[in-house]
Formats: sequence, structure tokens, C-alpha cells
Amino acid sequence: MTVSSSSAFRMAELESVLAQFASQCSQQFGISITIGIGRMCSYVFEEAKQSCAEALTAASFRYFLHDRAVFPYTEISRLTRSIHYDYGKEEELFKESIRKGKIEQLMNQVDEWFAGMLKGGLPQPEQWIKIAQRMITGVAVVIRDFVSEQDYKDIVMGAERQLSVSGNYELCKNSFQSLLLEWMDLIQKSRSRKHESVVEACLQYVEAHYMEDLSLDTVAANLFFSPNYLTLMFKQHLGTTFSKYLSDFRMKKALELLQNSDLKVYEIAPRTGFKDDKYFYRVFKNRFGMTPDEYRRNNHLQHMSND
Repeated sequence: MTVSSSSAFRMAELESVLAQFASQCSQQFGISITIGIGRMCSYVFEEAKQSCAEALTAASFRYFLHDRAVFPYTEISRLTRSIHYDYGKEEELFKESIRKGKIEQLMNQVDEWFAGMLKGGLPQPEQWIKIAQRMITGVAVVIRDFVSEQDYKDIVMGAERQLSVSGNYELCKNSFQSLLLEWMDLIQKSRSRKHESVVEACLQYVEAHYMEDLSLDTVAANLFFSPNYLTLMFKQHLGTTFSKYLSDFRMKKALELLQNSDLKVYEIAPRTGFKDDKYFYRVFKNRFGMTPDEYRRNNHLQHMSND
């Protein structure tokens, strides 16, 4: 809107009238109106074009001040500032929080960064959107190793597009936060699948070699993982230790042989990974309260009674 210097209204009165008009439109028709006011013109025909451009520029700042409807250029021009992208430190902090899965820390960092962008003045909305897009593109590097190259490109393009269509600063912030949380979740799920595959490989190795002189260090060396890593994976995914799992697995195989074969106990012991039959006897009795021979007899009697 362009205002002539001969207007009967002073600027404050004009703002009040226009604000009431915008409010009524919202209440009665459910439409949102944004009104920019260019500087007053002494010579309408000569200055109207410039004043109109100023009004449009002022109106664009509803992006930051979305609770207002009327924007005088003279006021907005005093609030604006030019900014340059210099946020490498913040970018690295975002990436670190995402990698470590620290949700609360990440949210605080986003709050601080967005709040800091408005200190000292408002950037041009177009300029801010480009900065937000540049930041999101920089942070997206954290997921590059967890998705295909094409998916990565699609994710980055989608993120940039999502920020560009955000209607205002708060919506942009919400979209930014949502994107970072999605990427954090993607990384955590990908890592979980990887850890599960490691545990599965370890279990398969135990099943194939349980009768041998097996240890955590042996398995780790053959699967090219550190013993500490395998220890952590067993605890997290199986809720037990490697040695306990191996002992239970060997005992399970021993029970199967006692139940379904005629092998002597001294033959079963080495076939299930026990170094000798005496050690096998001791471990078995500690576990079941009876010797392997007693277990076999009881199991045989139980089968006879069932028949």
C-alpha cells in the first residue's frame, strides 16, 4: 500500500485502521491478510513505484513477525540487517549431537541457533531461507554413510524444499528440528541393524565351532571385531555374556545327545566343547543337580512311562 503525504491519517492511525481491517477479515472470512506500508509520497506518480516496492518488502517480514498483519517500511527497515554464513561450529555441534543420539542437547542447540539469528536485527527472509538450507545440507553429511548415494541426494533435496516452503520462521524451525530428529532416528536404526547382524554372525560362529576350544577373543579375531565390542553387543542384544551363552549352548547340545544318542558321556564331553568328561560331569551336576548318567536314566524312564 502506498500512502500520499496529503493523506488525512497520520501513520499510527493508518496502522490501527489497517490492523482492524485485517482482524475483521480473519474473523469474518477466515483469511489472513498481510499489509505492507511504503514511505509516504510527496509526488505520487514519481514515487509510487518505489513506495510499492517498499510495501512489498515490508510485508515479506511477516515471515519473522507472523503474529502481526501490518508492516510499515520505515519501521522494518530499521530492524533489518545483512548476515553472512559463518556457522561451521554450530554445524559440527548439530552433527555431533545427532551421531551420539542426544535429543535434548540437539533441541537446545536448535533453539539457541534460531534465537540467535534474530539478535541484532532481522535478515531478509530469502537470505535466511538460503542460510537454513545451507545449514541443513551441511548437517545432512551425518547420514551419508547410512543410505545409498541416490537416497542421500533425494533426502537433501527434500530437506531444502521443506525449509523453503515453510510459511514462517517458527514453521521453518519446526521443520529443521524434525529433519534432524529423523536423521538421528535413521542412524540409530541403521546402527541397531548392524549390531544385530554382528550378534547373528557371532551366534552362527558359535553354532559352527562350539565343540572347539572357543573363547570370546577367538570369535572376535575371526569376525574382525574387538572383544570389548562383542561383549557390549551380547549384553545389549541378548542380555547375557558370551561365556554364559556359550556354556548354555554347549549344555543344550549335550542334553540333545544324552536324550537322542547312545554315545557314552566321555564321548559327549569333547563333542560339546568340554575339555574332559570330569569337567563335564562337574558342570552338568552344578547346573541340573544330577550327573549326566542320572539325567539319561531319568529321561529314559520318563519316555517309558509316557509310552
